[in-house]
Amino acid sequence: MEYCLAVSDNHYFSDNPESTSAEKQIDISLGEAQIRVFTDSGVFSPQSLDKGTAVLLSHLDLAVDQGTVMDLGAGWGPISLALALKNNSLDVIAVEINPRAKQLLEKNAKNLAVGNIQQRELEQIADNSVDQIWSNPPIRIGKKQLHHLLIEAFSKLKPGSDAFLVVQKHLGSDSLAKWIEAELSMEVLRVDSHKGFRVLKATKPQ
Repeated sequence: MEYCLAVSDNHYFSDNPESTSAEKQIDISLGEAQIRVFTDSGVFSPQSLDKGTAVLLSHLDLAVDQGTVMDLGAGWGPISLALALKNNSLDVIAVEINPRAKQLLEKNAKNLAVGNIQQRELEQIADNSVDQIWSNPPIRIGKKQLHHLLIEAFSKLKPGSDAFLVVQKHLGSDSLAKWIEAELSMEVLRVDSHKGFRVLKATKPQ
């Protein structure tokens, strides 16, 4: 995939993590659910549920009731698991390129008996087929690659559907919102601003 370049040799958004595996289990809260999940080195936020994702997941009431939802940059699976556990009628597509993270997500879903998550690559998803996107996007891959990733991901959204993104304010959430509006002609609303994070809702034109 073209957007797998990293800012370091062991960046979490990489298709070749080089750190030594140190798999472990941690306890986290996903909404009302208290669960135990597997994490590892070489993936994003292996020690705990990161603050940005927690802020994003506090708005799960905005998730669609049915249809297909994409988790872009799924990591070891907190967003996918939260969506799937909240509503087992949703079809959750987890998009991730880090093989270690993909294995962890599969293991976590199996361990929690979650059957409505499937892992796919972006190019395997048809355009205009996804009802919603939820993502803590990999900002640190760099602006050019992030923009490329979002252009491809948003092409999968059905017209009139929403993408929910959480981005740290000091990592350019406001400039990203302006870029989405200007370059992709999507309406962007700020759903929340909490603990230094912005939750953005970007709506694809009809």
